[in-house]
Amino acid sequence: MKYQSNIDNVMDNLVLKLESLKETSPVLREIAITLASSNNRRIHNEGKNVRETQIGKYSTTPTLIGAKSFRKKSTANKVLGSKKKRSELKWRKVKGKSLAILPGGYKQIRDLDGDETSYVNLSRTGKLSKEFQAAKIPGGWGVGFTTSYGGDLRKYLEQKYGQVWGITSSDQKYIDETLSKEIKKKFKKR
Repeated sequence: MKYQSNIDNVMDNLVLKLESLKETSPVLREIAITLASSNNRRIHNEGKNVRETQIGKYSTTPTLIGAKSFRKKSTANKVLGSKKKRSELKWRKVKGKSLAILPGGYKQIRDLDGDETSYVNLSRTGKLSKEFQAAKIPGGWGVGFTTSYGGDLRKYLEQKYGQVWGITSSDQKYIDETLSKEIKKKFKKR
């Protein structure tokens, strides 16, 4: 009895299918864009960290303020704009500058500016979320900050609050499902 095998054909076909997985740039692009969007939504709209829990709470420790402490000039005027208002505050000299002591801390600054205070929302100016993007990199796609401003601020914020940016368990589930679908498509093609 003579034995014949088609193992060589099967292996060649398998190698071709596996090699086609290298050309997943559209899939990697989709994953990167989804991860950037997921991080921005979670961090800047929901105030959640990578564990999908609240990033933290704003400080209510009294803090020193000047007019530039507020995002809006109208808020600074509301707090510091008249002699009467200024006389109601305690003051301290720091490096030759007079600064007021705001008893409610950074949380009060945000509250006076009309910003979210029930959870930490890292989009004070919007610059940080705009700089966190998906981008084509050598060998595929990546997600990160487009300037050192975002990267440096991320380091500071993660020292303060723990890991904020990254892949959540929900993100990982999405990645696994997307890659599984892509692998199934590639093996069905040939």
